[in-house]
Amino acid sequence: MTHINHSTQTQFRVRLAKTTSELKTLLQLRYEVMRTEFPMYVPENSSKIDIDQWDAQSHHLGLWQSYRGHELPVGYMRIIQTNPSPLQEQLCKIVKANLSLEAQTRKTSTRPIKFLDKYQNCTGVGIKYNGFPSDKIMEGSRLSVKKEYRNMNPGRLLVEASFALFFNEDQFPHGFIEVRENHLAAYARYGFSEVASKYVPQDHCSHYLCYAHCTDLPNHLTEKLGSMRQEYNRKGEITFNPPVQGGQMLLSPMQRTFQNAPNLFQ
Repeated sequence: MTHINHSTQTQFRVRLAKTTSELKTLLQLRYEVMRTEFPMYVPENSSKIDIDQWDAQSHHLGLWQSYRGHELPVGYMRIIQTNPSPLQEQLCKIVKANLSLEAQTRKTSTRPIKFLDKYQNCTGVGIKYNGFPSDKIMEGSRLSVKKEYRNMNPGRLLVEASFALFFNEDQFPHGFIEVRENHLAAYARYGFSEVASKYVPQDHCSHYLCYAHCTDLPNHLTEKLGSMRQEYNRKGEITFNPPVQGGQMLLSPMQRTFQNAPNLFQ
C-alpha cells in the first residue's frame, strides 16, 4: 500500500474571515476577480478593494489553498443577512485606512436585502418579501474564484460550505441567490428555482432571482452539508482534497509553482 505524506498534500480550506487582515485579503481577491470579469459592478480604486454597503451585514467566507505549510487565498463568497455583520469593526478599520472606499459603503437601499429593490415589483414575480420573517432570510453573493483554479471546481466547495453553515433551520431557512441563465442548473441541484427575472442592460443579459427553503435540499445533500457543518464546529474550517481526474490528482497552480521552483518559498 502506498504511503501518502499528508504534509506535502495540497488541501482547500473554507473558513470565515475573523481578522482585519483576513477580511482585507479576501476583499482584495474579490476586487481582482470582479474587476476583471464584471467591471460594471466594481468601481476602480487605488486600494484595489471591493467593498459595498452590504458587507456590513454579511458573513465573509474565504477559500484558501494550503500546501507545504503555505497558504494562498483563491476564492470568496459572502452570505448577506438583515442583521449587522460580526465583522463591522474590522470593516471600519479597512475603510478608515482607505478613505476613498467610504462612499461605496454609504449607499442605501429601501430594503434590508439587496435583491429586493430590483425584483420586488417585477411583473410575474413568484414570491413576496413580506411573506418571510426578515431575520430568517439569507442571500449568497459575490462568489469569486481565481480563474486559474476553476478547473478544480472550488466554487462548488464555497457554495456548499456557505450553505452548510447558514442555509438550515437553525440559521436561515429561506435562501435567495441571483444568477445568470447559465448558472440556473447549478443551483437547481440545491433545490433553488426561479421566482423572478429582469433584463440588466449594463450586463447585456437577464438576471434570475432564485429561491429555496432549506427543506428543498435533496436528502443526500442535507446529509453532506450536515457533516460539513459538524466539521466546521469541530475544527473552525472545512477541508477538501483536490479532485481526481483519470486516476490522477489535479495539480493546482500553487503546486506547479513549487514543483517548478522548489526553493522559491524556502
